[in-house]
Amino acid sequence: MLTLADFSFRHRRTPLFMSIVCLTAAVFLALPAVLAAEAKEPASAVEVVADSSTPVPTARSGAGYRYQKGGWTYVHLQGPPAEVGYQHGYLLSAEIEDMYQVLKLENTHETKRNWAFFREASRKMLWSHIDSEYQQELEGIAKGVQAKGAKLDVWDIVAMVAHAGHPVERTFWQRPS
Repeated sequence: MLTLADFSFRHRRTPLFMSIVCLTAAVFLALPAVLAAEAKEPASAVEVVADSSTPVPTARSGAGYRYQKGGWTYVHLQGPPAEVGYQHGYLLSAEIEDMYQVLKLENTHETKRNWAFFREASRKMLWSHIDSEYQQELEGIAKGVQAKGAKLDVWDIVAMVAHAGHPVERTFWQRPS
C-alpha cells in the first residue's frame, strides 16, 4: 500500500513538475503523428506503387497506418482522441511492449520498487492531473495493444509515459534521502 512517506513531494506539486509531466505525455503521444506528417496517405492498403518513393503501408488500423522508410517507422494517426490512441497502440504494439519491458526492468532495478508500485502511483497520483482528452488517448493506446495480444492496461501505459525521457533519479517516486 502506498503512503505519503513513500514519495518525495518536493517537486510534485509545482507547476514546473506538472508541465514536465504534461510535456512528456504530449511528446510521447504526438511523436508518431509528427513524424508521419510529411507522408502522403495512400488510397488503399493494396495500392500498386509505380514510384518507389511512395510509402506503402505495412499495417492499418481504421484511418491510421504505418510504414517503413529509410530505416524509420512512420505512423499516421487520425480521428478523435480515443481512436488516435487505439491506432497508436495497435500499430506500435510491438514497440510499446518492448519499451514496457525496458522501463519495468530499469525502474524496478534503480528504485528497488516492483512494477505494481508504478502502476498504483499512475492511478492514484497522475491520472486525475491528466486532461480528459489525453486520458481517452491513453485508454485507447491500452485497448490497441490489448487488441494485438499484449497484457498491458492503461496504468502500465501511464507509468511508461510518466517515465519516458526522464532519468529514474529525477522522478517523483524516488524515495526521500
